[in-house]
Amino acid sequence: PGAVHFYTREFYELARARLAPGGTLTHWIPATSVPPREVRALLRTFASAFPHAGLWLFGPSLVLVGGDRPL
Repeated sequence: PGAVHFYTREFYELARARLAPGGTLTHWIPATSVPPREVRALLRTFASAFPHAGLWLFGPSLVLVGGDRPL
């Protein structure tokens, strides 16, 4: 419940602004705890804040990686 603020566009934009050039942000999504519709919304939000983003599946979890340069 307290982590909801870490999945907002505002958080992602603040994080991106604080990264060094070429830096990346990695963010974990507990896919088994989040309904599919919300997972899709989270993916769109992340991608809207990072011009270059990737998605990895690790077991039941999703890991997002984003930055200002190709990964």
